[in-house]
Amino acid sequence: MVYPGAAADRKLFEKVGKWEVERDLSMSGAHACLAAKIYKDKADDDAENAVVLKRDEGVVIISLGYENWGWDKKEEVEVAFLLDKRMVLKNSKWTGDDTTLYTSFPDRILPDLIGAKKLVLRFSDGDADFDLAGLPDAYDALKRCDAAAAAAADLAKPAPQVAAPPAPTPQVATAPQPAPQAATPAVAAPAPQAAPAVAAAPALPSKERVAVYFVAGMVQEALKTCDIRSTGKQRADLDTKVAAMKAEMGPAEAELRKGMKEALAEKPCPKGEDLAKVERMLQDLIDKSPEEFAAQMDKESAAKEAKAGDKP
Repeated sequence: MVYPGAAADRKLFEKVGKWEVERDLSMSGAHACLAAKIYKDKADDDAENAVVLKRDEGVVIISLGYENWGWDKKEEVEVAFLLDKRMVLKNSKWTGDDTTLYTSFPDRILPDLIGAKKLVLRFSDGDADFDLAGLPDAYDALKRCDAAAAAAADLAKPAPQVAAPPAPTPQVATAPQPAPQAATPAVAAPAPQAAPAVAAAPALPSKERVAVYFVAGMVQEALKTCDIRSTGKQRADLDTKVAAMKAEMGPAEAELRKGMKEALAEKPCPKGEDLAKVERMLQDLIDKSPEEFAAQMDKESAAKEAKAGDKP
């Protein structure tokens, strides 16, 4: 199955459980990435399914793939759109292309989309269900990828050319006549000045460090508004850790902060098991290096996916 954007010039940015976040190297700017989940549905004779999400200005683009579909190219399809069991649109419009349907929605749908377990298209002859498990973490990774792509685009822009000042016009001085017996000493010409060196653009940090900075910033912001158990020392230590990583984020820092605000607006304050997880995460962020914390996140994500896969 080929899903939109499949090409040799895509590069894996981050794998989050069963989702893969990739950057399209043929694109630049803040929306060069996509998140894709491809899986086989055991309840449908292992038919291959795909869910692909991509952000654009003010919208989210959704592409759904099912190997048993056979749409004409650019075929227009109207179908009911549900998230879990809640009707979102009775007549959503999609475009078909062989085994794929795709459309775009205003990004205000994101909180509901990210919080859902299933996306459902309800046709007259039955439902087509698509598994969204793991999307919250995958969407955070998608925003980090877009932020890194935007920063890379900024770094790639040529530095503004500054015109060199015009050479000074030689001045002819009127000097007193020397005595006949004295030779006029030769005056050495000034040595040419080397052009100031232009510093190389700083390299972007690794995706692991970007991910840890994003998580640490989220926890830092959540501590300001949510009821999370913490000490003054823990908050100060976390602030120090975030501040130490801020400089290396370079141009990506502004995009990452924007992503943090969006993510916090989409998620309520943690409760129950999620609250306990955030409290443990706070201390781990303080105690562990960014690389150690990133490795721990990967391990926990893999264990979570494995546990979900064991369920009937």
